[in-house]
Amino acid sequence: MKEMGLAILGCGRHGERYLRHIAAGDVAGARVVVIQRRSRELGESLAARYAVDYVEEENRALEDPRVQAVIVASPPGLHAQSLRRLEASPKPVLCEKPVAGDLAQLAMVSPAQRDRVMVAQTLRYHPTLIFGRSRRESLGPVHFQRWSQRLEPSDLSWQRDPALAGGGSVLLTGVHLFDQIRWWWGRTPDSVVSDQLSVQGHPLENLFTATFHYRQEERIVSAEVAKCSSSRCARLETVGTRGQCFVDYLGGEVRELRATQWEKIEAPPARPTLPAILEDFLAFAREERDNPIPLEEGVETLRMAEACYLAHREGRRVDLTEIPGLPSKEAPPGGIPR
Repeated sequence: MKEMGLAILGCGRHGERYLRHIAAGDVAGARVVVIQRRSRELGESLAARYAVDYVEEENRALEDPRVQAVIVASPPGLHAQSLRRLEASPKPVLCEKPVAGDLAQLAMVSPAQRDRVMVAQTLRYHPTLIFGRSRRESLGPVHFQRWSQRLEPSDLSWQRDPALAGGGSVLLTGVHLFDQIRWWWGRTPDSVVSDQLSVQGHPLENLFTATFHYRQEERIVSAEVAKCSSSRCARLETVGTRGQCFVDYLGGEVRELRATQWEKIEAPPARPTLPAILEDFLAFAREERDNPIPLEEGVETLRMAEACYLAHREGRRVDLTEIPGLPSKEAPPGGIPR
């Protein structure tokens, strides 16, 4: 298999994770040829460590004839401008989530370019969550579910800058949970209420709850993020009429409750999610498969985030129909309905 040459835009802490896996040979048929980073000193150091080229300007990376596909791992407030630059040099793109700082930024990207974007929703590739999702039918009809991530405060300076971050934990961390909610239940929820706080002197919200309703299914799904602890956990609780399932997807543990009896369920072994998502992206870039996570999926998580912000700002339940998406066009195969 001929190697596909990749460029990584915004090769900071998370971008280096992609670089590390590809350099280690964890992904067959891929080679990073150039990285871009705003800090020349850090970018040149990283490039030397992994024996790749460094450029400070995105256009130089995109115009490199060796580059056949692009990974966008910069702060979300910069994503849309990167996608617009790619319109002059069309290439398949794996874009980190959230796909933009807000929907207005994304609306400036052409429909043709949007079709070339796969969203890096890595939790869809998490073995414990895939396994937990496979157990849902055994629980009977589900009327309540809770997702939570309770984490340490981030030390990344750009996450305190609204222009680069786009928002706080609702946008930066909530999109993980919002996409999982859609992935589990097959569509975007109908409405949401949300509470949000900025604690410990953070300029943006780093603590929030969001309660989503699915009217027809009579289901409430709660999402919460607290990035204000010295501890770390990520949990999923699903309550069905025949039992309950508790998933610790950081610890890789699954337990089920039937009546009053607990049972530990053997979950698949842990594995990194980035190599798996890169394999799917390369197959999409080679036109060997449909786009597994089209840009429209990222648009829907942005709609959920913007509905949370509106609900908190106005102190009311917000219907998702109040948050328009991008101008409609035929959805590519593989997407989840709105």
